[in-house]
Amino acid sequence: MVSSVDPSSLQVTWEPPPAIDQNGALTGYQITYSQSGAAVMAASTSATSSTYTLAGLVSFVEYSVQLAAVNADGSGPLSTSVVARSGQDVPTVPSSLMVDSVSDSMVTLSWGLPSSANGVITQYIVQYRR
Repeated sequence: MVSSVDPSSLQVTWEPPPAIDQNGALTGYQITYSQSGAAVMAASTSATSSTYTLAGLVSFVEYSVQLAAVNADGSGPLSTSVVARSGQDVPTVPSSLMVDSVSDSMVTLSWGLPSSANGVITQYIVQYRR
């Protein structure tokens, strides 16, 4: 199972393979992960672990994650790929803020999207001072 912990982390959890399929004592686990079209990254953990946190990820991006058990002879086959999205973070500043028109009772503004939404934008907050 893979779940989002925060905007830059995913937590991977697993059960060890059945003893009959281990082909000897396990020495650890190999975790591979990547964004679509990006280089594959790898992490290793001990045989006693059943969870690992992938940190330093890009927010609100889908990652493909696979796991393999490792024994003294090497790494076993990779699991089926699981896809999970890292968590949302705050967006960057909206671009191109413009004052379109001004009257005695109204100001009309326009702006562009932030360079990085980092998630689903649900609203914009406009603040003003007199």
